[in-house]
Amino acid sequence: HHRQANQEDPSEWGAHVLEPVRTNRGERFFKNVLWNWSHVAVTLFSAVILSRFIIRKLGAEGYGLWQLSYSMIGYYGLLDLGFRSAVVFYSARHRALQQYEELNELISTLVVYFSVIAAVLIGVTVIVAGKADRFFPPSPRYQGDFPQLVLMIGISISSGVVVNVFSGLVEGLQ
Repeated sequence: HHRQANQEDPSEWGAHVLEPVRTNRGERFFKNVLWNWSHVAVTLFSAVILSRFIIRKLGAEGYGLWQLSYSMIGYYGLLDLGFRSAVVFYSARHRALQQYEELNELISTLVVYFSVIAAVLIGVTVIVAGKADRFFPPSPRYQGDFPQLVLMIGISISSGVVVNVFSGLVEGLQ
C-alpha cells in the first residue's frame, strides 16, 4: 500500500495552514490604520444616523428602554478578563515562532472557555429578562416588549462572545 508521488499524506493536512505572510511592514501598517479608521467612520455614521432614525421610530421612551437594555447587558463584556488581548499577543507570538500546535491549543481552550461563558450568560439573560420590568418598570405600552428586548439583546451579545476569540486571532495574525 504505497502512495503515488503526487498524493499528500493525510496526517500532514493542515499542519502548515498558517504560513508566514511576507509583506512590507509599512504597507501592512498603513492597511491596518486604514481599516481601523474605516471602522471608526462606520461606527460614527451608525451612531449619528441610526440613533436619529431609532429615536424617530421608537419615540423617547422606546429609545430609552433600548439604551437601558444595552446598558444592562453591556456589562457582559467584563467577563472577557483580558483573554482577547491574550489571543492577539499569543497568536502573533506562536505564529512568529511557528508553534502551530500551541496556537491550536490556545484557540481550542479559549473557544471552550467562551462557550461556557456564553451559556452562563444566556442563562443569566433569561433570569434578568424575566425580572427586567420589575427593576425598571416601563409604561404599559412597553410592558411586554421590554423583557423581550432584554432577552433578544442579551442572547445576541452572549452568543457573540465566542467570536472574540476569532477576531483576536485575526488581529494577532495580521
